[in-house]
Amino acid sequence: RRDWGRVDYGINLIRRNFRGRNEEVRVRLQQGFNKRLEFSYRVPYVSRAHKLGMDFGVADYRSRAIDYRTLNNRQRFYVQDKGVPIQRTLLTAGLTHRQSVQRQEGLRLTYVREQVADTVLALNPIYYSEGDQDRQYLRLELAKVVNLRNSFIYPLTGSYFEAVAAQTFFVNGNGTPITTLRAKYVDYRHLSGKYYYFVGGEAQARLSRRDAYGDNVALGFRPL
Repeated sequence: RRDWGRVDYGINLIRRNFRGRNEEVRVRLQQGFNKRLEFSYRVPYVSRAHKLGMDFGVADYRSRAIDYRTLNNRQRFYVQDKGVPIQRTLLTAGLTHRQSVQRQEGLRLTYVREQVADTVLALNPIYYSEGDQDRQYLRLELAKVVNLRNSFIYPLTGSYFEAVAAQTFFVNGNGTPITTLRAKYVDYRHLSGKYYYFVGGEAQARLSRRDAYGDNVALGFRPL
């Protein structure tokens, strides 16, 4: 049956190029079963050479449900009627260096604070590595993109390559450092006439002395 208590509602505002510098401001306010408050600002160029850009953002996320364990390839969820079993606050800032329209590098630093209810640890004592309810960590990320597609919006020919290396450091000792390496490549080809195809793949490796359940994240569902 329908459960209207699981409905999310809110507003998402986007303002672009409001000062003639191709800037972008995003504000998202969401209430309901999952609560979100997000603000981000991006400016593509902060230098006269038009090669350096920056962005920063802040976000707060709270949900009444959390997946606390996986059994037989199925996630198990805990739903809390009052209060929230998980809360996440995030601050991020990034720099982008553009060699050209097709080639760019990025550097990003993110601070995250997470807190879960004590019931979550009772259901899964290794949800976090050290068994504490809250933790803080910093993630440093380097990225390289080579975009040789004929169109960034509807590509038909060319290729796309992306590589990311990230290191996570736990501030309060609640976790072991995590190294993440990820790469993606997609090739676009013209067959004949109006027919085209593309083929690609993505791979990721996560290296850590000991993984907590909350850090055991795979690639997920992302379009190539």
